[in-house]
Amino acid sequence: MKFIPRLSRLKQAWQKIIEQINSVFKDLQDTAALLDDSDFDEPADDDGKTLKVVLADMAMHVSYHIGQIVYIHRLQGITR
Repeated sequence: MKFIPRLSRLKQAWQKIIEQINSVFKDLQDTAALLDDSDFDEPADDDGKTLKVVLADMAMHVSYHIGQIVYIHRLQGITR
């Protein structure tokens, strides 16, 4: 049956994506730890949004997509 090897590759690819996401979050945390509180009030994009607003927007965006992934997994019967 060809389905099992494809499922195994899919799980491996998914695990690699999770590792990459965790690495990005770790880098973001490490960088944020180097900043002073006042740095978060500085403009961080061309629209003049402060760094804290940009980071909050990113957190909400990522949370939304994580919720989508969890929902789809539950629909498929995946509980982990």
